[in-house]
Amino acid sequence: MAYMFSDFACAGSFNIAQLCDPAVDEALANAAMLPTGDERRQAISEAEAAILRTDAAIPMLHERVIQGESARVSNAERDPRERALITEQTTIDADSDS
Repeated sequence: MAYMFSDFACAGSFNIAQLCDPAVDEALANAAMLPTGDERRQAISEAEAAILRTDAAIPMLHERVIQGESARVSNAERDPRERALITEQTTIDADSDS
């Protein structure tokens, strides 16, 4: 909610799209006042839909990298944000056959 308010509310502090839509503000306010749970999740989805209807944001696909390495590699980093692959713990085992 904080991200959506900051980026898409009329009074948002990082409103790069310069969006100011009363329907979006109403949807954001409605979602923000609800307690955690299914009703809040639904209201957040509705706020997201209200934002997307304005074309102020376009969702983009982030294609994930599929990581593979030799069986000789140990301790390769499995970073879900894809910022690291090799760390100081990563080693390559000596193999005279390759």
